[in-house]
Amino acid sequence: MSMADLLTFPVTSTAFSQLKAPEAESSTDAYPRKSARRQHDADAPSSSSEGSKRDARGVNERGVKKLYVINQSPAQPLPAGYIDNLYRQLTQSVRILLSDSLDALPASLEDLFKGTDVLVRLANRGLDVHQSLQLELERTVGAIAKGLMEADKVDQVQWLDLLVQKWQWFDRRVNILRSILLHIDRVFIPQQKSETNLKPVRELAENIFRRNIFQEPFFSRKIQLGVAEWITRERTQKSTSAPIAQLVALTSTFRLYAGLFEKEYLKSTTTFFAEEGNKLAAEVAPDVFFDRCYTWITSEEERCQRNGIPQGSRAAIVHNTEQGLLGGRLDTVANAALALYLERRDDASIQKMMRMHGLYVHMDEVERLQAAFKHQIQTIVGKLVSVATKDTDMIPQLIEFKAYADRIVAEAFREEEREGGVEKDANRKFEYAVRDGFAKGFEKRKIKPAEMIAKYIDSAMRKGQREASDAAFHKDLTDALTLYRFTPDKDVFREFYTRALAKRLLMQRSASDDFEREVIKILREQYDHEFGKGDEMFKDLQLSRDLTADFHAKSEDEPDQKVSVMVLQHSSWPTYKQVPIDLPPTMQESLARFTAFYQKKHGNRKLDWFHALGTVTLRAHFPQGTKELSVSLFQAAVLLLFNDASEKKIGYRDIQQRTQLDEANLKLTLQSLACGKKRVLIKIPAGKDVDDSDQFAFNEKFEDKAINLHISSIQQRELPEETEETTKHINADRAHLLDAAIVRIMKAKKRLTDEELKAQTIVAVKAHFVPTVPSIKKQIESLHDRDFIMRDAKDTSVWHYVA
Repeated sequence: MSMADLLTFPVTSTAFSQLKAPEAESSTDAYPRKSARRQHDADAPSSSSEGSKRDARGVNERGVKKLYVINQSPAQPLPAGYIDNLYRQLTQSVRILLSDSLDALPASLEDLFKGTDVLVRLANRGLDVHQSLQLELERTVGAIAKGLMEADKVDQVQWLDLLVQKWQWFDRRVNILRSILLHIDRVFIPQQKSETNLKPVRELAENIFRRNIFQEPFFSRKIQLGVAEWITRERTQKSTSAPIAQLVALTSTFRLYAGLFEKEYLKSTTTFFAEEGNKLAAEVAPDVFFDRCYTWITSEEERCQRNGIPQGSRAAIVHNTEQGLLGGRLDTVANAALALYLERRDDASIQKMMRMHGLYVHMDEVERLQAAFKHQIQTIVGKLVSVATKDTDMIPQLIEFKAYADRIVAEAFREEEREGGVEKDANRKFEYAVRDGFAKGFEKRKIKPAEMIAKYIDSAMRKGQREASDAAFHKDLTDALTLYRFTPDKDVFREFYTRALAKRLLMQRSASDDFEREVIKILREQYDHEFGKGDEMFKDLQLSRDLTADFHAKSEDEPDQKVSVMVLQHSSWPTYKQVPIDLPPTMQESLARFTAFYQKKHGNRKLDWFHALGTVTLRAHFPQGTKELSVSLFQAAVLLLFNDASEKKIGYRDIQQRTQLDEANLKLTLQSLACGKKRVLIKIPAGKDVDDSDQFAFNEKFEDKAINLHISSIQQRELPEETEETTKHINADRAHLLDAAIVRIMKAKKRLTDEELKAQTIVAVKAHFVPTVPSIKKQIESLHDRDFIMRDAKDTSVWHYVA
């Protein structure tokens, strides 16, 4: 069932019976209106024909419901001369619009629009209107051509301005005419046969303008001379006021851009820059020469963009510029250009390097480009790793630069094919250039780059992926690990990474164990099997969780149920300092019971407690609400002192006496509790530093929206002393590694010259680090002093192994 079946419509109606058709006035302001059809109209159904074919509901045989208006008054005929008046009014208005006359239009634009409708639809005068329009357009364009020809003595560039102004005026008037004569375009033109070749208003106007202006030899040459004069002034005087963007659009509109504009532009570009290139090469140094060349190329690109030059034409103009300036100067250009492009690191530079690559391929000079590419990468990497004041930005910048260098290889220096489909190895050579350039650049600074790679991964693992996807976070980690491949100090990275990994796992600060294992897997499988210690760390943690669960099951004391102990093997974990501290009695008793429990299971093992790595979760009751505080063991020992309600304030000396913490750790702990972002204690007097005379009190006004709070421990941050200690440990390990390598080599060779021993030692340890010659000499002398090797009695440059 349709909606029509649910509605009841009247079959007949007298609602419009009193409506009378308006009488046409003699004035031209009145136009016929459409009137409702009457029952006796020719196309209206009659009672005899249609009435028999519809039912009582007014539905005909096709199922269509209709309403019929009866007693409608007949329409009055148009007055004599009405159509002629409309035509004269319209032609007069067209002439006024296409002139500079200040005369008012005889009718409004709306009335002219309606008049056109009447002339086209009712009076069948469309052809007259169209012919009249064409005559007026011809007259107007002829006047414009005459004015432009009379302006022959005007400056060439100013003449272009005049041409554009004339067209813009003409274009605006044509737009108005097109809106008035819309029925010519929409009704009259579509009804004409194709052989009549009648054009719509705008196309007619443009054809007349093209024929009388742009296709006239006089004006064509004037445009070309104007373009040549404009571009010469632009390049020599740096600025003009010519409306070139409008001229470009104008010639493009008439599809004459290539002949009138581009041809002259390219010809002038070739001539000018051939002369400029020779002049610069003779007068300035190579680096200045390239700066000038780059400035010229950039200015040409900017000029093209500023003036709306089509993209294809831009490329041709820039190509002619490069050819004129750069021919015969390949090495200088390659190094200077790449230095600038690699510094900019943008999409435009990729395109420029692509053009440069194409030029060098065309000239069969790709090896020059490869050498320059490697040198520039080496230079930039060396700078990035050498600025000590920007160490924190080093790794992000290196990752960004490496990604850009890879993109250059993939997009700008992409492989091409020889005949027969055999791929060239040029792209692979550019990949080698990136790898070798990074490796050479890392040699500019020892140790620090490897350390910063480890710290970057540590920071990423602590922060986690946050809003980033798993894929994006994984890519960030692998990008950082890729840099590890280039550092010669791989042992430095391994030491700092292992220490940071251990701290993250023990402090439970790692954002994801899965990503931790993934990084360890990559390092172990792709770089160094010694990273397998990371797997041992995870095994220790799992065994510790099982051991703690067993302890909880066998202990009935409530405090013991809250203790979680990590039992670690010395061989798999970094070494840590033991910091003495007097823990609260309940904590100390629980640890003592765990020690007894552990020794029952492993009688031959001894537990060493490292409290600096311990963490505690405390429930703190503030007047504003209860909070769960995640703190270090040192912080917890200090906070629990304030549980005694009788002590509102506790002095620094008293806290030190009760906890027995050393001064450095205690001051850092109190700073984190009373001077940080989350101040659960109040320092009296207030200040950033902790003095021996300071007092501390519980902050009863502490507020925070969160319930679970983590109070960062300042001592967990890596201090310069800790970094220095790690570096000392690395140097000691290197000395042992060199000793072992020298002894193995001498034991196998028995006799070697001093130079041979140094060379073989470097090869033996290069997987871990690249030793300096002085460091090798030092260890050789040390082994000689300890009677592992001895000098030849006759030739002091020869060494012998001592069994």
